[in-house]
Amino acid sequence: MSFKFYAVTPSSEKSTRDCLDPWFMIYVTADGSVKPCCPHSAIGALSHDVSLSDILDGPSIRELRRRLLEGELDAECASCPTRSLTTPEAFRRKLRIHLARARHHPATIQSKQSSKSL
Repeated sequence: MSFKFYAVTPSSEKSTRDCLDPWFMIYVTADGSVKPCCPHSAIGALSHDVSLSDILDGPSIRELRRRLLEGELDAECASCPTRSLTTPEAFRRKLRIHLARARHHPATIQSKQSSKSL
């Protein structure tokens, strides 16, 4: 198995990451921490008072998504080793396509993502 590492600093030409994770997957650790992707820090924690829906609809994930869409990456996304750089316009086009596919074929998208992670 080989991995590509993209720890390249964003530029004015390519200012965002090609990362759909905050829209299509989430990591929940054993202690209940919720992460938008593997390398990013937690954006919330599950508890008796906080549900996964609360976190997935909450301000932290919304801000992370906005920053990816606008090319205003936080420090963790800017130094991400797992996603290549792209332009915000190209990323928004890609996201629109994936969101449309997910609406029409949710099981297909989910199974493709699961097989990629194996």
